[in-house]
Amino acid sequence: MTKIALFGCSSVDGTPYGVEHPNIWPNTLAKELNMQLDNCFVGSGSNAAIFRKFCTYFRNNTADMCIVFWSFYMRSEVHMDETVYQITPGTKSFPGKYVQKFYRNQNTDTYITDLQNKIWCVDEICFKNKISVMQGSAFDIDFKLQKSKHWFPNSLHSLIRNTTDCGHAQIQDHSHIKDQIKNFIIDSKLI
Repeated sequence: MTKIALFGCSSVDGTPYGVEHPNIWPNTLAKELNMQLDNCFVGSGSNAAIFRKFCTYFRNNTADMCIVFWSFYMRSEVHMDETVYQITPGTKSFPGKYVQKFYRNQNTDTYITDLQNKIWCVDEICFKNKISVMQGSAFDIDFKLQKSKHWFPNSLHSLIRNTTDCGHAQIQDHSHIKDQIKNFIIDSKLI
């Protein structure tokens, strides 16, 4: 059986249903494509955390297809007392006064360049290892970005018709998301 390695934030882990729920889009996608799934999500993950997970995975494993859905480009992380805090403007997971101070003088161009570099690195690593790759974003992107050859044309959040209390897709929307991704994979001849 062939294998998909999937990377992203909570948009790929089935929040709030959980990664083991049989009807979340990653699980139904793998089942319909007859592929094994390694869901390497990082809950509330920054792009730095997603990229770190990608690198760690491919240092020790391989897959036939890699799918990466990048998080909000300004989501970041703070390392304190042996803990990594994932933060984004307005987050509640870290004291607000520190979040405001952290983002007060940030250069958004640096975040965009950093995301661009990560997209390029994923493409290069997958190409050199003969791994089909599809990339996309969990959130809408409103800036110019050189996208991967097989860039999923919609953000995951734009495909949500009904949200949960935490802003994620309700279970009935997972089928729609899966269909869109599956069609793109087939149309792009990634498998």
